[in-house]
Amino acid sequence: YDLVYYSTGRSERVTWNASTTYDAKFGDHGIKVMLGMNTNSYRYVYHSSQKLELSNEDMPEISLADGQMSVSGSKSWQSQAGFFGRINYSWKDKVFVEAAGRYEGTSKFPDDLRWKFFPSASAAYRISEENFFEPLKSVVTEAKIRASYGSLGNQSVGSAMYIPTLSSGKISWVIDGINQKYYGSPSLVRDDVTWETITTLDFGADLRFWKNKVGVTFDWFSKTTTDMFVPGAAQPATFGGSAPQGNFGKMRTTGWELSVDFNHRFSNGINFSA
Repeated sequence: YDLVYYSTGRSERVTWNASTTYDAKFGDHGIKVMLGMNTNSYRYVYHSSQKLELSNEDMPEISLADGQMSVSGSKSWQSQAGFFGRINYSWKDKVFVEAAGRYEGTSKFPDDLRWKFFPSASAAYRISEENFFEPLKSVVTEAKIRASYGSLGNQSVGSAMYIPTLSSGKISWVIDGINQKYYGSPSLVRDDVTWETITTLDFGADLRFWKNKVGVTFDWFSKTTTDMFVPGAAQPATFGGSAPQGNFGKMRTTGWELSVDFNHRFSNGINFSA
């Protein structure tokens, strides 16, 4: 081809994490507190140049081409930040409680909708540590029941989802020897887009039998996603464009999971597990 083409791209990602933990025991009580924050930013710059009528194909340089030249480029940028904390409490290694939360922010949403708080909590009870459970220990080595509820945020959308943009180009009409430029209508957007929220409820049990030879774990869960990013209701042609995306969707998933394992060590040292 009698042309020369250059392209360059540069990406830069900066991540910063910081956390601190406090852990202490007071008799039968145990407390652990963790606080932290994290930030993440990403920047990308791209440029390309092309020039036709290359005079020497063995020396592809811009200065050795005499034809039409075209250039293009793009930039993108985004950043996220979060503050999080968690507190754990235990009593006699029988009762466990945890509460946590994240306060998340992202550059992908309008200023007044960039930040959102996502809480979570869980609790567990080791019944096998109670005195009344001792007669069963020869069969049920350990028994624990647990429950948890928590939410997470999702911001996996484009950086300009809420910003109207104009398409542009050149038309075939020539005035004074120049192809005239055109601009299309602004893209249709919503200025109230914000985080998707994924909420999970889980109830479970962990059992170990016959000196931990057999284990059974069971979980029932319900996962609900609200404010999903989906297009809005279809609009008539007179609306002027396709319906913009927004937080209109909702999805719920429920199910259960069961796992069983078996472990045995023979007298000759061979281990068997399934």
